Amino acid sequence: LWISTLKGITKFNPVTGQFKDFYSARYFPGITLWRQVSFKADNGELYFGGENGFIRFHPDSIEEDTFAPPVVITSLKIFDKLFQLSNPLELAHSDNFLTFEFAALSYIQSEENQYAYMMEGWDRDWIYCGTDRVASYPNLLPGEYTFKVKGSDCNRVWNEAGTSIKIIILPPWWKTWWAYLLYALVILSIFSISTRFYLNRQRLKHKLLLESEHAGKLEELAKMKSDFFANISHEFRTPLTLILGPAEKIEKNQSTNPVKDAGIITRNSRRLLQLVNQLLDLAKLDAGKLKLEASPGNIISFIKGIALSFESLSESKDVMLKIKSDKEFIEVYFDKEKMFKVFSNLLSNAFKFTPERGNVLISINETSNNSVGIRIRNTGVAIPQKELPKLFNRFYQVDSSQTKEFEGTGIGLALVKDLIELHQGSISVKSEEGEASKKDSAWTEFAITLPLGRDHLKDDEILSLEKEIVQKEIQVNEAEYVSPKSSVEAEAILDENKNNNTCCRR
Repeated sequence: LWISTLKGITKFNPVTGQFKDFYSARYFPGITLWRQVSFKADNGELYFGGENGFIRFHPDSIEEDTFAPPVVITSLKIFDKLFQLSNPLELAHSDNFLTFEFAALSYIQSEENQYAYMMEGWDRDWIYCGTDRVASYPNLLPGEYTFKVKGSDCNRVWNEAGTSIKIIILPPWWKTWWAYLLYALVILSIFSISTRFYLNRQRLKHKLLLESEHAGKLEELAKMKSDFFANISHEFRTPLTLILGPAEKIEKNQSTNPVKDAGIITRNSRRLLQLVNQLLDLAKLDAGKLKLEASPGNIISFIKGIALSFESLSESKDVMLKIKSDKEFIEVYFDKEKMFKVFSNLLSNAFKFTPERGNVLISINETSNNSVGIRIRNTGVAIPQKELPKLFNRFYQVDSSQTKEFEGTGIGLALVKDLIELHQGSISVKSEEGEASKKDSAWTEFAITLPLGRDHLKDDEILSLEKEIVQKEIQVNEAEYVSPKSSVEAEAILDENKNNNTCCRR
C-alpha cells in the first residue's frame, strides 16, 4: 500500500505493520505532493501529482536504502561542564554525573534520525530514546563502564555497531587497593599484637598454674617422703627393737628360752631383709638397671606354689584360700624371682586385710586378646573409691581408719606395678564397700594381665638356654619355682602377717 503525504511517499506493509518512508527532500526534491492525487496505470506504474510536477515509478523498481549512517559522540558534560573526550576516559570518583550528546551522520531529514544507548556495567539493556540525542548518568559508582550508542537514518536503517567509549571512574583513595592493603596490614597487626598479648598472658597464666601445681606436687611429694621416712623408720625400728631385746638377753646369758629368742631374731631379720630388697629394687627400677630374666613357665603351678606358702597363715586366721582355673597349664614368659615378689606382695595384702573366716580367691584364665588374666580377690576391708587411682603411687598410703592398723611403707604396690609393667603387663584394682548387713559383701580385687608368647620381650630380656638350665637346677621343686632368695622373702612375709595377726588380736 503506497500513501502520499506532505513529506513524501510512505510504503505500508499491512502484513507486518511496517512503514517505509521515501522523503521528498531525498528522492524527489522540489516537488511537494498533494493528498489524494494519485493514479495506477495498467502496466503497474504509480503516478503521484503535486506542486511543481508529478512523479512516476513502478513499485518493483524501487531499491531499498541500506545506508547505515555513522554515529559519533559529539560532547561530554560533567556536572554541566564540557569535558574533553578521550578513549579510554579516566575520571575521579567525584566526576560521576555524566551527560553525553551524540548524532547519526545522516543529513536527510536528520531530525527523524533514531537513537539507542546503553552503559555497560550499569544498564541491563539498550535504552531507545527516539530522536533524543542526549543521555545522562548521575551518581555513577567507581568502576569500569563502556558507553555505547547506535543510530539510524530517517528510513530506520540502523547502524548496529554504533560507537563506544570506555569510562573508568577511579575509587576514592580510601577505597583503592593499596588502601585496602593498608587496612589489611593494620588489622593483621592489631590481630597479631592482640594474639601475642593473649598468648603471652595465657603462657604466663599457664606458667603460674604449672608453678602452682609443681609447688603443690613438691609439697605433696615432700609430705609423702616425710610420711615414708617416718613409716620406714617405724618399720626398721620395730624389728630392730625385737632383735635387740632377745640379742641382749642371749649376750648376757639371761635368756630363759634361747631357741625362741633366736627365732624372734631370725624372723625380724628376714623382715628387715625383705624391706631392704624392696628399696633396692625400686632404686634399680629408677636407674633402669633392673632387667628381666624371663623364661617360659607354667604360670598356674607357679602361683599355686606361692599360695602354698600361705597355707599356714590361712589356717591360723581361718581364711579360705581358693584357686580357680579352667586349665592346668598356661605357658607364660616371666621372670620367676620378680613375679614371686609380685604375687607374694598381693597375697600378703589380701591376707592382711581379710578378717577371720573371710575368703581369698585366685582365678587364672586365658583371655581373648592373647594374654592371661589373673585376679586376686579378698573379702573384708574395702578401699574408698577416691583412693583407688593413687593406690599404686610410691609412698602413698590409704588414709582410712579401717586400714590404719595395717599401715605399711607405701612401696609394695608401687613395686608390684613397676614389675608387672616391666613384663609389658598391666594391673588394676576394684573395691566395693558392700552392705553392712551382709557378711563378706565388701571386697577388693587386683586384676593382672600378662601377654602370652615372647614377641613382646626383647632378646636380652629372655634367659639363654644355659642360664635357664642353671636356674631350674636351683629351684626348690617344679611346682613352686621359688629361689633361695625368694624363700627368705616368703618367710619374711609370713612372719609379718603373723605379727599383724597377733597385733589385731591384741
